Amino acid sequence: MNMVCRQPMTLVRTPMMHGSLNTELDRMFDWALGPDLSHTHRAGPALDVIQDEQRYVVRADLPGLSRDEVEITFQDGVLTIKGEKKQDERPENHRLHLQERFHGSFTRNLRLPERVDTDKIEATMKDGVLELVLPFVPEVQPRKIVVNG
Repeated sequence: MNMVCRQPMTLVRTPMMHGSLNTELDRMFDWALGPDLSHTHRAGPALDVIQDEQRYVVRADLPGLSRDEVEITFQDGVLTIKGEKKQDERPENHRLHLQERFHGSFTRNLRLPERVDTDKIEATMKDGVLELVLPFVPEVQPRKIVVNG
């Protein structure tokens, strides 16, 4: 079964994004649907997004993937991370009792509200964590014009 997460996220806080309410809702859906059905919305990697005065830093957990298996694009203010995690091979005569590890293709879209300098975006991957540094475009400063003569 392939699970695909294509929900665009934005960096605008909503009450549902933080706190224990999400945990309680997850438990409720686990109880009602079972964990296999209730967690399909988590098909993509977990993200951290950090902002300082000069840039965003995005970290994505991508265990088991190499840098060649990840595609990153930035267009019109939307950062897109795509990839596919292959399913581990299992012998046919074994029964699966629990499956929480994701496999399949994923797409994560993240809309960033600030202008990003696309020529200076950097990406590194170490120990299954993708880190993207997205610097802001420097603000245009007023230029003082000297009157000659």
